[in-house]
Amino acid sequence: IHHNGYLITVNNALFQSGKDHYNQLNHLCKDGYLNIQEIIPVPEDCIGDASHIKDKLPQDPSPYNHATKITILRVKKKCANA
Repeated sequence: IHHNGYLITVNNALFQSGKDHYNQLNHLCKDGYLNIQEIIPVPEDCIGDASHIKDKLPQDPSPYNHATKITILRVKKKCANA
């Protein structure tokens, strides 16, 4: 991982809420070397027709729009010259 690089995370866990996942990423970012840059929504054409879904998801995916939780993290090194 390079200074000023990016780390893309994808989590498909149906039983982990979006809030819990986001909180875990925030915990990883507490030292300042990683920062949440952006949440990437799953495109509507990949989600499918909601009228065919019989049951709710086991956990609320928000702040994500789908159980597939995609996040871009910005990476910094302790010393930018290292």
